Amino acid sequence: MHTIRRLAPADMPAFRQLRLAALLDSPTAFSATVDSEQSLSNEQVLARMDGPSHSGVWGAWNAAQVLVGCVGLLHLPQAKLQHKAALYSVYVAPCARGLGLGRRMLKAVIAHTRVLTSLRQLTLGVTAGNMAALRLYQSLGFTEYGCEPSALCVEGRCHDEILMQLRLRD
Repeated sequence: MHTIRRLAPADMPAFRQLRLAALLDSPTAFSATVDSEQSLSNEQVLARMDGPSHSGVWGAWNAAQVLVGCVGLLHLPQAKLQHKAALYSVYVAPCARGLGLGRRMLKAVIAHTRVLTSLRQLTLGVTAGNMAALRLYQSLGFTEYGCEPSALCVEGRCHDEILMQLRLRD
C-alpha cells in the first residue's frame, strides 16, 4: 500500500534523490537539469518543500517507505495572484507507474486547494506529446487554455508546452 502525504523537512534527502532520478528519466518534462538541481543548497530545497503561503510538495511512499512520486504546488502570496496556484514537477518513478499514484497525489493536492477559499484555479504545463499525463489531467477536470511554442529546449530540440487549468470555483 502506498501513502500520500505532504513532505516534511525530514523528507528532504528522499525528495532530492527522487528529483534527480526524475530529471534523468524524463528530461523533457522538467525545466531543471541535473546540474542545476544538484547546485541547489539544502535550504533552497527545503524552501521549495515548504514554500510561501500554502505551497509545498506532496509525495507517494511505498510500503518500504521509499519515495516513489511527487507533485509540487506553488501558491504565491501577492494580492493579485492569490486566486491561483500552479502544479509542477509531477513525477512517478517507473517502478511505481500504472498504480494510480499520479492520480492519487493530484487528488490530494486538489483537495488541499479546494479548502483554500482564496483559490479559484489551478494551472499546470505539460510537454506536448506526453499523452499519458495529458489524459490524466483531463480526467481530473483540467482543460487546455493555450500552448507555449518551444517552451523547453533539451539537447538542441525544442518542445511545446500545453497550458492547462482547473477551475476550483467561479
